[in-house]
Amino acid sequence: MLVSRESAKRGLNVVALEPFKHEIILNEVYDTFGDSNASKKFVKHFKKLPTGAIVVIGVKDDASKKLSGDAKAVIAALGSSEIENLGFRQGFAFIGVKGQKKYLEKRGEAVGTGAILSYATVERKRETRSRVEGGSSIEVVSAGK
Repeated sequence: MLVSRESAKRGLNVVALEPFKHEIILNEVYDTFGDSNASKKFVKHFKKLPTGAIVVIGVKDDASKKLSGDAKAVIAALGSSEIENLGFRQGFAFIGVKGQKKYLEKRGEAVGTGAILSYATVERKRETRSRVEGGSSIEVVSAGK
């Protein structure tokens, strides 16, 4: 189950999807307001994600107080230009891809962003083409406090 509005907790609510089938490979909350080790845990988990993983981040309440420089650098490496400016109890919604600097991002009072993702398979057979059905629709909303 993905983090929902009802199950979201204080801090960074992070979901990562496998790049081809969009299966959940990470679904964690990092309380970077109250837990001094949360940023370190986030960085450790992020490093284990495969290149191409889709990373979705939404803030609930506050995530800025104990958000380390290393954790900010990880999010900035995904393409975030707003993570350095994240303020106390400010909303932050982000969708990015590990290894690419393509992203959707919003910061402010109440923010949201979304994406529709699809996937395809590559076949090396000469005269064969196949169509892959499916994909994912992702929405992330953050209102800070």
